[in-house]
Amino acid sequence: MASKVVYTLIGILVITVVILAGLVGYLYGENTTLKGQTATISYTSTQTITSTLTSTQTSIATITQSQTYTTTISATETVTTIPENLEITNSFITRNPSDYTFTIGYKNTGFSDIFIGEILIGDKPLNTFWNAVMVNGSAFSLISIKIGSSGVILVSFPDKGDAKAFVSGQAIEINFKTTSGTYYVGTFLMP
Repeated sequence: MASKVVYTLIGILVITVVILAGLVGYLYGENTTLKGQTATISYTSTQTITSTLTSTQTSIATITQSQTYTTTISATETVTTIPENLEITNSFITRNPSDYTFTIGYKNTGFSDIFIGEILIGDKPLNTFWNAVMVNGSAFSLISIKIGSSGVILVSFPDKGDAKAFVSGQAIEINFKTTSGTYYVGTFLMP
């Protein structure tokens, strides 16, 4: 009888831990900065069984049995940081009479928004490389790319009189550096 109660209590505890672990995963599953969250369940059960043995009219013995079960179960839910992922989908360069325009297609296939905080030509920041550069039609500022979104980034290098940013046949590497420190690279061969 007592072992049946113990097995029932352990079964209830296991189910409770599974539910709690699922709840912790649900609550913290979308937050990529939490790691090692721990939930602890303590369960105490006391069972007292009293039996009285009687013989016709007199009590022979009273037996009292008391058992206390204490079970502590800890469940740890580890949330893994899922890296951002920016897919470069379609990229090309065009040469107009007054500028070079790099068209870089992208798709955010990661599990978080991406913020491009810096664009480099090779290892040089845009404004150091060419101070008249335009990104999406204006001076560069932080580019926010939502989860699942796609689009294009236009990087234009206007000519300055006879000065040209590039020469024909030159290989150019454009690096998109995210605010988390990840680089996404597009390589172009100048027409």
